[in-house]
Amino acid sequence: VHYLRENGLSADSLVLASASATYEYYFDFDIYTSRKIWYNTWWMLYKGLEGEAAMKAAIIDRALDFVILDNYYTPAINAVLEPVLEAAGYTIGYEENMALPNGAPIFIRIYVPPDQEPSA
Repeated sequence: VHYLRENGLSADSLVLASASATYEYYFDFDIYTSRKIWYNTWWMLYKGLEGEAAMKAAIIDRALDFVILDNYYTPAINAVLEPVLEAAGYTIGYEENMALPNGAPIFIRIYVPPDQEPSA
């Protein structure tokens, strides 16, 4: 959350995130703004496409300001999206290994588009 705040996430951002509801909670935008910002890795709608096809198209178009993946909530989609992210020029701006409250390990990566300079 700190990385996203420090790197300009705003009401004008578009974010694809595993466990997007968690981030939505911490940013606490109003409900209308939240519906415009957050997409999750279970399902997405973009330019008339749905699901995985929509996620890939948004990445290829570099429409997403941040893509947040992890190995816990929707791990299968990582193998699909990571090559597309790389081909579109997205880079990892932040990564962290941590434990969830239930003790399960989670590895989080935040990808940023090539026109956005990641900061530490």
